[in-house]
Amino acid sequence: MTRSERAPSLALPRTTSTKKKATAKKAAAKRRSLLPHGFLQPHEKWPAVARFDNKVALRTDAVELGPKADTAILRLSNAADHSKIWIVAGGVLGLTGVRGRRASTRGLGSVAVASLLANVVGKTLFGGDRPTGAGLSSLRRLVEPPRSGSFPSGHSASAAAFATGVAIEWPAAGAAIAPLAAAVCYSRLHVGAHWASDVIGGAALGVGVALVGRAVVPGRADITASEAPGPAAKAPALPRGEGLTVVVNPNSGRNPINPTAQSSGPSHAERIGELLPGADVHVLTKGETAQQVAKDAIAKGAKAIGVCGGDGTVGAVAGVARESGVALALFPGGTLNHFAKALHLVDELHDGDAFAAAASAVEAGAATAVDAGVLSIGESQGVTVLNTFSVGIYPQLVEVREGLEDRLGKWLAAIVATLRTLPKAQPVDVVTADGRQQSLWSIFAGIDRYRPGGLVPAERVRVDDGVLDTRNAYAGTARRRLALVLRSAEQSVSSRLPLLGRLSGDGKKSRSSGFVTDQVQSLEFAVPQGTAIAHDGETVNASGRSDAKVPVVLTMHPGSLSVYVRPDRG
Repeated sequence: MTRSERAPSLALPRTTSTKKKATAKKAAAKRRSLLPHGFLQPHEKWPAVARFDNKVALRTDAVELGPKADTAILRLSNAADHSKIWIVAGGVLGLTGVRGRRASTRGLGSVAVASLLANVVGKTLFGGDRPTGAGLSSLRRLVEPPRSGSFPSGHSASAAAFATGVAIEWPAAGAAIAPLAAAVCYSRLHVGAHWASDVIGGAALGVGVALVGRAVVPGRADITASEAPGPAAKAPALPRGEGLTVVVNPNSGRNPINPTAQSSGPSHAERIGELLPGADVHVLTKGETAQQVAKDAIAKGAKAIGVCGGDGTVGAVAGVARESGVALALFPGGTLNHFAKALHLVDELHDGDAFAAAASAVEAGAATAVDAGVLSIGESQGVTVLNTFSVGIYPQLVEVREGLEDRLGKWLAAIVATLRTLPKAQPVDVVTADGRQQSLWSIFAGIDRYRPGGLVPAERVRVDDGVLDTRNAYAGTARRRLALVLRSAEQSVSSRLPLLGRLSGDGKKSRSSGFVTDQVQSLEFAVPQGTAIAHDGETVNASGRSDAKVPVVLTMHPGSLSVYVRPDRG
């Protein structure tokens, strides 16, 4: 630089802050000047791509839609800056319910990953110069053209990622959003911000990110569509519900038909009566038990037995149906309805009334064979277990997990619940079937396989696996607690990532971490008097005839219960 080109010597000296700002601006300008020229510039590396882009650009530049359309497309393109349009769309979806929140979470999560890959990795690796847009009218050109590299289009990647992510959880919503996503992609061509190859590459990246996300964390639609609850079973078709007796517990759960009602029973009974006018609907009164009412109905000739209530009521009536060899009609009326969810009777993917679905299955004679467990404690008569059995801290783990899963999702909530609960755990001393004395923090057995892996399984995979899915946490030192937390977390993650699961090995092969899983036909051990034992949401205390340990036996009975389920629910 010559002297004459330098700043006059009489110029005021720059302050330190001014110098810093100037230096920062120069550095930013240098970075921007380097960004378009990535390591692999598509137009220089592949001339065929350049020819294709130029041909498409000539056609899109020649498109004349009119001033109003040009303005609208320009505004749409600007609305997609920093994914603003997708954040708003995700917020709206989140207000529509559980299915909408899942779709919103997956869609925005896909946007975050796709945007990062496109703008940080893709543009650095490929980049390239953007179209000049010199021939476009002022109504079409961006006021401030982007200075980052051209390939791939970050706007297109985000648009495709959001639409695909939403469609994975809620296909109808994804189909509704797809035209908007396509319009955003086209807008980048219309305003001269990108070449066609940029848009195609960005859209492909967005779709790919969402699909990889589905492979890692399957969507609820994938789970329900790919995993029928169980095989078909024989059950009598009962038009109008003739020959069916339904036992209704008026004190169970919340009322999904009328959430403001104080008691769910009468409203549920009325609804069942409307759907199946030929059925005998019996609302429990004080002093009656669901089990005895069901037994009396079958003794009087009922062809099938129905139940409306929580998991405890369902288990009691299901036990009578299983022992009597009659089919069970399930009308979800509890708070959590775990068994109904396993059968896909309660599922936000299915529009309409779960009661209507159950009623149509009764009239059609459509049923599925379901596994059940039989639990004996001490000298007591065996009771039917439909969902889970546990001793130790599992109920507390579930309570903490359920308080977190709306915010974190079941999988992460399960890990956090383990971290919070295990440090306070008190071990239970048990005697195994072969006489060994052991100290455990938790014994869990699921009727059929559950997921995720780890100490806090959340959902049942099928209802016909024919195994007890056991998870045992052995007590020990503080180091053992830490190893147990890590092993449980690893199992939770690997249950979603099969490759990681194969690399990490099978939990039942080693007790070094204190966490052992297995799949068995029966579970047998003994516990001290008064030990709390939980099954299907109910808790009982172990008791026997003496001060000796109380024997506990849980046995799997595959396909021993027939439940009415409409075919499209499976």
